[in-house]
Amino acid sequence: MALQHMGVASSTYYRWRKAYRRGGLEELRDHSPEPRRVWNRVTEEERDAVIEQALRHPDEPSRQIAFRVTDACGFSVSESTVYRILKAKGLVAAWEVKGFPAGDEYPDKPTRVNEQWQTDATYLKVVGWGWYFLISVLDDVSRRILSWRLQSKMDGEAFSEVVQDALEAAGLEQAPRLRKPRLQIVTRPMRSILTSRTWPFVVWPVRRFRPASSCRIPVPSPS
Repeated sequence: MALQHMGVASSTYYRWRKAYRRGGLEELRDHSPEPRRVWNRVTEEERDAVIEQALRHPDEPSRQIAFRVTDACGFSVSESTVYRILKAKGLVAAWEVKGFPAGDEYPDKPTRVNEQWQTDATYLKVVGWGWYFLISVLDDVSRRILSWRLQSKMDGEAFSEVVQDALEAAGLEQAPRLRKPRLQIVTRPMRSILTSRTWPFVVWPVRRFRPASSCRIPVPSPS
């Protein structure tokens, strides 16, 4: 009756009585398990070391900062851990994507090989060496890569060398200047580069259509 009045189950009472007989009042105290430290959790000192390395090398990505921490600080962290620490500290800049309106389709659709080409540059950062640029020329119809080069610069001369290789591969290197590829400039960086004096081909700016294509080269028929 007493247990029912207090709202205590009989099994709980017998468990308490057994504990009291075993160790007295101390045994009845709440001994809830405390959260144990995770073995690989980053300490405050390690967190400060990661932030210090990031501030010393602000231009390096999280992967490189993780390598530096391993080499210089006596402990190792993953790239994702470095990223989370820097993001929580406000040291990771927000990724801003600037786009522009695109049409539903490209208006000048090529119907034969060597009628229209594409050219673009891929940025490659080599640690300890700097930036390199993979420039390629691709035929719109066959999707064949006519030429490519890994250049140390991205200027009119660098593009000119790759396009000249494409002309030789297509057998158009002897064509008159007005019959050489005309370049349709789509993006502003390409416009500033390929309208320079070092670009030897005819250039004509057009409206923007597809963000996926940086520039297109309509190639006149050699006949």
